[in-house]
Amino acid sequence: MKHLPIGVEDFKELVDHQYYYIDKIMFIQDVLKEKVVLYTRPRRFGKTLNMSRRCPPKA
Repeated sequence: MKHLPIGVEDFKELVDHQYYYIDKIMFIQDVLKEKVVLYTRPRRFGKTLNMSRRCPPKA
């Protein structure tokens, strides 16, 4: 049985433990287009989790 990712802030941990997750891939596409991103959301809204999914900088 899958569990809810309460308190999980790292995407790798979310995948490794097979937690439920709502895919927000369009969010990542918007972040990659911008030079600067102001990301304001309420507590426990997934800010850290979404930012942990970002791609590494290009060399």
